[in-house]
Amino acid sequence: MRTLLIAGFLLCVSLSAHAQSEDGALARALRRAAESAAAYQQSVPNFTCDETIRSELRKGRKVKFRVDTTGSFRVIRTADLPTESRHIVTANGKAVHDGDRFPLPILMIGGFGNGIPLYFGASRQVCFLYSLSAGRIDFEALPDVPRRVECNGVAPEARGFALFDATGAITHIERRVPDTIAVATNFATFTALDYGPVAMNGHVFTLPSHVLSEIPKNNLMATFDARYSACHLYSGTITLEPANTN
Repeated sequence: MRTLLIAGFLLCVSLSAHAQSEDGALARALRRAAESAAAYQQSVPNFTCDETIRSELRKGRKVKFRVDTTGSFRVIRTADLPTESRHIVTANGKAVHDGDRFPLPILMIGGFGNGIPLYFGASRQVCFLYSLSAGRIDFEALPDVPRRVECNGVAPEARGFALFDATGAITHIERRVPDTIAVATNFATFTALDYGPVAMNGHVFTLPSHVLSEIPKNNLMATFDARYSACHLYSGTITLEPANTN
């Protein structure tokens, strides 16, 4: 009996130590992710990228309507999540001029702001339950997310995962929301983001290179597939006119 009790005690200690080790590893991974989010929000400059979009409506595997565009995508830093805007230059191979109108099955915004900062920013981590496995952090939104101010922008019942490399840098994020909630709240049912290193102004930043989103639309599935390249600092030009002496 004494031997069994000692064995049982040792087993409990071992299990407890294992749980603490796992909790410590998760805490370190979340701290690294929060640091990445902070670096993105605080140090990434205003920048612009080349953007190609494929926006389409599908029924099953059959494409009902598709628009391919090229243009530029601009990100401007703010105190919270960055603001995004785009300028479309061509649609289905034809030039787009100011005032032109053309229908897009779906047009998404938020891929640059609603990624690492939204799911792993230090102030946002209270909105999720996390779990850790090899090279991966799974997350799910807590039930009280809709009532919490600090969780603004987090979709109710959202769940997903992030993949990270040996250095701890996040390389991929996927997030899903139930169809009924997505339609009611205008969140995408599915979003995936691929990240990669981008050098700007003598520094290397982790930025999205690919954004894929889906949302049901009138018994069809609307898909937004965007790719980004040639990112560089955004700069404006100011012209000073001579003073009017009259």
